[in-house]
Amino acid sequence: MHGEVPAQEKSPESRPRIQTPSPDPESNKAQSMKRRFHNWSSIGALLGSLAVILGAFGAHAFEARLALRETTDIFETAQRYHLAHAIVLLVIGLLERSGMRLRMAAHAFLWGITVFSGTLYVLALTGPRWLGAITPIGGVLLIVGWLLLAFAAGSSPPRRLDEGCDDHGSAA
Repeated sequence: MHGEVPAQEKSPESRPRIQTPSPDPESNKAQSMKRRFHNWSSIGALLGSLAVILGAFGAHAFEARLALRETTDIFETAQRYHLAHAIVLLVIGLLERSGMRLRMAAHAFLWGITVFSGTLYVLALTGPRWLGAITPIGGVLLIVGWLLLAFAAGSSPPRRLDEGCDDHGSAA
């Protein structure tokens, strides 16, 4: 220990600080919007594919059953509304990317498809007529979805298409 220089204790103030990036609220918002964009678009696309599959089953596998029950037109109505509103959910996912707040409208469309088309599918295939009393609730939800979409579109400030995107068109 002779001739050794004692190690000096470093105070917390003199230690080098490790810099961690501070959370950027705008970055978190962009990530959250990207997830919502992904979810509503995915849900719309999946529901669209299901509508096409059910349309094919209605035209082929269920054709005799629907004809026997005389419910082909009910099934076709369910499928048409299902597909149209699946496309709306897909578009909502794209519009949310621009910053529009469409979550409530999307939920109204999702539940509207489920109740309206769902009850009509079951009614057409299995025949419990009491489901006809529930179907209008789904129709009201679809109308509410359209009204919420109109409100959101009317209350959102106009944005340039490239605003908030990097050079590749992705949300920044």
